Amino acid sequence: MRNLYACLLALASIFFVTGSYLEAPRISFTGHVRIDVNTRNNVNCNYDTQRPVDPDINEDWNSNGTSEFSFLNCNVTSAHTSGGYVSPIDRDPVVGASVLTNLNQSYPKLVDLDVDYQLIKSGVYGMNLVLIVNKKVALQATLESNVLAQDVWTRSVCHSKSMSTYSSSKCVSILSNVQWTNASEDSSALSEMKRVSNGSNLSISMVVYFYTRNRASSLYTNFTLGYVVGTIGVARSTEPLNFAGTRLLSYKDAYPVNISINGTDSCNNVHPTPVWMYKAPFTIYKTSTNTTALAVDFSNSIAFDTNGDMRDLGELQLAVENVGGKCTQLIGSPLPYLKPLWNEKGGIVDYIIDETTARLLDSSPLIVIRIERDGTKATFEFDQQMNMAAADNKYLLPPCDGKGDIHLQLMLKETQFYIRAMDYYVGSLEFNQIMEVRILVTKYGKTVPNVKVNVMQSNIVIPPQGVEVVLKPNASYTDGNGIATFTFKANNISFPRQYSTDENQTTPWPGCPNTTTLTLPIDGQVYTFNYSVADNVTYNYDGPFVTDVNEIAILGYSFYTPPPRPYTWKDDIEAVFSQYDHLYGKVMRPIVQLSSFRSVTLPQNLQLIKLAMSLDINHPSYMPVTRDLSSTKRNVILEWLKNPIFNKHSKETPYVDTVPLCSPPKSLAALSLAESYFHPPQCSKHHDGGKNNFLEFSNPGKVDSYFEDIFLSESSSNEKMTEMTDICTLESLKKDLQLAMQLELSTIPPYLTALYSIIEGCNLEIKELIRSIVMQEMLHLLQVTNILIAIGGDPKIDDSSVVPHYPTIGLPGGVLPRLRVSLKKLTLMHVYEVFMGMEVPHDNHVDHRGGKITKNTIGQFYKKINDCIHILGDSIFLESRVGRQVDWPWAIHTRIDELYVVTNVSSASDAIKKIVEQGEGVSPFDPKQGDYLLSRLAHFYKFEEIVCQKRLIKIGYEDYAYRGPPIPYNPQGVWPMKANPRSADIPLNNNCYTEAKAFHGAYRALLRNLQEIFSGTVDGTTGMKNAVTIMEAMAVHARKLMWTKITPDDDETCGPVWDYDWVESK
Repeated sequence: MRNLYACLLALASIFFVTGSYLEAPRISFTGHVRIDVNTRNNVNCNYDTQRPVDPDINEDWNSNGTSEFSFLNCNVTSAHTSGGYVSPIDRDPVVGASVLTNLNQSYPKLVDLDVDYQLIKSGVYGMNLVLIVNKKVALQATLESNVLAQDVWTRSVCHSKSMSTYSSSKCVSILSNVQWTNASEDSSALSEMKRVSNGSNLSISMVVYFYTRNRASSLYTNFTLGYVVGTIGVARSTEPLNFAGTRLLSYKDAYPVNISINGTDSCNNVHPTPVWMYKAPFTIYKTSTNTTALAVDFSNSIAFDTNGDMRDLGELQLAVENVGGKCTQLIGSPLPYLKPLWNEKGGIVDYIIDETTARLLDSSPLIVIRIERDGTKATFEFDQQMNMAAADNKYLLPPCDGKGDIHLQLMLKETQFYIRAMDYYVGSLEFNQIMEVRILVTKYGKTVPNVKVNVMQSNIVIPPQGVEVVLKPNASYTDGNGIATFTFKANNISFPRQYSTDENQTTPWPGCPNTTTLTLPIDGQVYTFNYSVADNVTYNYDGPFVTDVNEIAILGYSFYTPPPRPYTWKDDIEAVFSQYDHLYGKVMRPIVQLSSFRSVTLPQNLQLIKLAMSLDINHPSYMPVTRDLSSTKRNVILEWLKNPIFNKHSKETPYVDTVPLCSPPKSLAALSLAESYFHPPQCSKHHDGGKNNFLEFSNPGKVDSYFEDIFLSESSSNEKMTEMTDICTLESLKKDLQLAMQLELSTIPPYLTALYSIIEGCNLEIKELIRSIVMQEMLHLLQVTNILIAIGGDPKIDDSSVVPHYPTIGLPGGVLPRLRVSLKKLTLMHVYEVFMGMEVPHDNHVDHRGGKITKNTIGQFYKKINDCIHILGDSIFLESRVGRQVDWPWAIHTRIDELYVVTNVSSASDAIKKIVEQGEGVSPFDPKQGDYLLSRLAHFYKFEEIVCQKRLIKIGYEDYAYRGPPIPYNPQGVWPMKANPRSADIPLNNNCYTEAKAFHGAYRALLRNLQEIFSGTVDGTTGMKNAVTIMEAMAVHARKLMWTKITPDDDETCGPVWDYDWVESK
């Protein structure tokens, strides 16, 4: 029986097959990656809400970051199939395909495990990878649990700037929920990958390097951008989640050496112990033609010079070490690491090896050697504390081919044992929860059974054993598959976090001047664990069995018992929310001020917070973005949001919340007096109910002639603008409703651009007025869509022919053909000329020059649609389409925001009536007619309130006048945004470009998301939740654009790009 057991173990070792992105078929891609990390939480004492933090001070280097992670301009550069390398000249359409992140959601988030454990245990949450072939989606998949900076090293050895700029890191993970489309069949490489994967997961590797974070030059550089090289292949169920290859080359046994480098690199040979090469995973596998292939991943392995180019290390080659104790067996040709194709192939080198070499590698290590052909030997750096005998090994045995005139220098050597976690090895636990991690041990690619594995805590924190290893019988020994399983359990961890037991500590806290804090209100504690085989119990990283262990890291949450209900702001919520506002207020405050009870409990904010905190933790818009809130505390907050009580004695707030002050930067551009202090004559008049129409009410002159011009019913000078027809058929109605969608969509970018341009804390009343109008315009867009869906139409919104372009003359459907619509910052003149012009009432407008009654306002446009619906009758409405209609993702609070479910003529007519009433109003004589009971002004009159800087109030029985409370306008409280931002006008390689591209990507994601909702391909409720979160991301990026100069010498700032297609500047 013992012999049979031994045979079974041997078979298990031989047939332990792992496949990954290293094997064929695979595709490689390159491009930029945007990592907009938030760094205010890098300063521990910022967690103390009693410490004042100036939101305008950029602490560390990116305290206004959004925590977003996304690909930028990434494309497939090559493919490798069973037939070999697929290059651009092979005309496979996958080469050149776009690689995107999150096609129809907000951007993924990069999240630190903890404030005290950043970078090397940061992971990307909520990322969907999308492959676009010939402008069609060919592949979508979800990135599973990962560590972005899994293997970090200083890749530019002689660096003078920040570590991030000259570092390189690797991330390996799984792509799950893989969805192939018919577009993948256009590519032979993707077809083979689909066939081989057979519906299973894919494997992905990403290397990020040369990340730009030098804030001093952020205006000149692609701030928060780095480069990415990645490869995607087929995953096997037996491979570790986050570790590549079956074997590993390591630099640990290579003696440090100074290499004489050709070129003008000013940093040459100044590092005391340079690491010229880093770890390289590899695998040996059988191809489809039964040959033996060797694939080595050098994508994160070779040093750069300070320009970001591959450093010339001389002639490098793979080899087998110490063959028979006599020689070194060279493999293949020299590594082509200096050739352009290197990055195009993802840094992966493939060799077909003969059976003799394959047998050698069964029991001997693979190495990378540097060949010196001229007899000049490299110089070695000697460390007096190291074993001097190591100098004897600085050169290897000569080549087996007998060429004795060359010297072989060791650069990388395979580790005899490769030990790594099978499962995701970073996590979080609440009290008494457990987490299992399996450790895999292999030797030369074969699993090693019955070997003891040690796991030991590697950091010293308080309390010392908040998370501990719970050993089961024989759990520390590997099984027949080479796997040892360990269970980790969270114990009672105190709150707040304690950093010292020395009550007499007097040393200032790092980064916190004049502070000697021993505890900080940070939840939980992080515990890290190293692992090795038992032969090396000292955890010596240079030992023969340990290979740069990526340690297990677990965040144990503080023990928390929910308090008695009802939960209150003062007792249970304020401390948590105030801390997040303290850390991320600059990014969050344009949406909600989390430290303010009033701001949090505004109906729209309550719904937003509830939505974000109810999402799955892997959703990109999950709140908090830091993922550092235990589920117990989150549930308490969600319960409070249902009944937001201030304290147990009263629901009223006994004090006034602080609000952001209007503090415009000193460097704002000069103001235009004409635009900023514009005051039309009607602001001094009053509406004489029923006696005069609006134009007659105003004094004749220049101001009135402007409105007369836009009322003219002549054809628009914009030849691309489609007009309505006088035909009334079902098909013509569908076309008119599609135009109505485009009409509503065309009003939103101008309004939002002006809204975004308001500096935080400034022009608060105007901001709220415009925000309320935008929300209703979005409702109108959805309402028109519902009518179109109800009659069997297929709404179209994600299309270049639908999305408006600015500046433009006239609106879709032939509405207001003379109106010039631009994207500008908020000014009184812009509100008057464009916003009031778009919403101007339609009744009785007379052209004084010809006496012609015009019929080209928005109201007249909808009247024609409404008339046609009545003519066609109830028969055009399809019951089967009711389920496809759109609704808000949460319950509404007022009738004003109601979205009608359209089932017949009556409900469609009610919906149209609501749109017209909210927009221009029913009558120009009574601004509140229509929504009178709700006392809601139509958009036209809200905009006129802004222009007149006074509320419109009723005077007597029928008259109205702008004599109410003031609506102050501070022209200095507006960012000096350049009018009509266009992508082609934005210089490449600067911060404006990065932020504008991020906004545009979010806008396109919103359009795609809405298209899926309208088409019924996704659940409407889920889709609308995604739409809301994307719009909030757009708001954040738009406001970041507003404070970013176009170039360092510009007075004007950037603005959002609303064009459908992004056109690079030339």
